[in-house]
Amino acid sequence: MNRKHRHIKKLNDLDVIQLYQETKDRQCVGVLFERYAHLIFGVCLKYLKNKEDGEDALHSIFEKLFDLLLKNNISRFDSWVYSVSKNHCLMILRKKSKVQFQDLNEEIFIDKGITEEDGFKDEKKIKRLEFFMGKIKEEQGYCIQLFYMQSKSYKEISVITGYEIKQVKSHIQNGKRMLQTLFKKEE
Repeated sequence: MNRKHRHIKKLNDLDVIQLYQETKDRQCVGVLFERYAHLIFGVCLKYLKNKEDGEDALHSIFEKLFDLLLKNNISRFDSWVYSVSKNHCLMILRKKSKVQFQDLNEEIFIDKGITEEDGFKDEKKIKRLEFFMGKIKEEQGYCIQLFYMQSKSYKEISVITGYEIKQVKSHIQNGKRMLQTLFKKEE
């Protein structure tokens, strides 16, 4: 371990992030990764339920950190990297069409007359929603998941995704409109 690496390891998380943002020294990200790899891997295992998939996701998240740390203002790295990891895993699951969207807010379905009380008990409707979520643009589906399933604010979604707040709102609105259109076409 070189002298610079030892120096970086002594800094707190926010100072390491600031140093990385100023210098783009990849060792900074490596230090953060060393500190939190166990947390990230734990999140990946929790959601993906498979060691190999968890390891793959861990490495993908590590690679994403180089860009994400430059784009985001982070006040608590531990909770931020937890959210990034969780959302990465949810995207993997979404692509595999294994995520059940039971917690999705009923607002998307107002025009269809489906409510949480009666609609989400019907497995067929949930399957249709899963299918339709795969038909809309990925960024729309991701923002909808964060907003409705995880109750994230526009600002939080902006931090997680790197989209501007206006883009987040647009993705959610357009995604809702597309889902409603898809449901109406099926009638």
